[in-house]
Amino acid sequence: MHSKGIKYMFSKLKQFGRSVSQSFKTISTLNDRFVYVNSIKFHGDQDYYPQCVDKFLECIGTKYVKLLIDLDIEVFIAPRSAGTTMSNMLDSLRGLGGVYMHEGSPILIIDHDRLLSETQGLSQYQSIITLESFLAHEFKHIEQIRSGKLKIYRENGESIVEWCGSKYLFNYINSLPLAMYDDLPWEQEAVIAEIEYLYQLGYIANMEQGWELRRNQYKVLDKQRHPSL
Repeated sequence: MHSKGIKYMFSKLKQFGRSVSQSFKTISTLNDRFVYVNSIKFHGDQDYYPQCVDKFLECIGTKYVKLLIDLDIEVFIAPRSAGTTMSNMLDSLRGLGGVYMHEGSPILIIDHDRLLSETQGLSQYQSIITLESFLAHEFKHIEQIRSGKLKIYRENGESIVEWCGSKYLFNYINSLPLAMYDDLPWEQEAVIAEIEYLYQLGYIANMEQGWELRRNQYKVLDKQRHPSL
């Protein structure tokens, strides 16, 4: 999600929800988050980027740190220019990152450069919401993978996304305008999880409002990426 899009969404959401000071009380302190850090499985290349891990933990609430541990998945967060096999995957992922399969297991890949750019100028609270809404989305994908509905793998030199037996080329779906991308069935479920997260915080009055905000945001972003639309 583009940083301008994030700021646009917050400007709209604040019209409907509780104040930042009220909502911030529901999020644990930074020290609470670091208590659990040793239980998160960071990918081996992570040793080269301790500052990336620090930034990641600054932008996530204790609840979501615990969820990362409960889900028992690997996390990789690095600059796009890191030059490792894992960081090269960032080029094919949208927004802050995504879930990919690594040695048969899901791994959460996060683009440190985008994490910095998309939280620039946001308050600490807004930074937490930005990252947690992203995690709510990706956690749904992990649930889909573990249920067997979603599969991501290589076949004949191509990355394949398989949903309930139907196959899609990874490069094709990543080329779709954002609104069409959200209509893919596995993405719909993940977007609903994101919107539910905002609803639970009291930022939106109902799910329909969340979809409306997202569609309006994508009209702007899709126009930037696809001027002919």
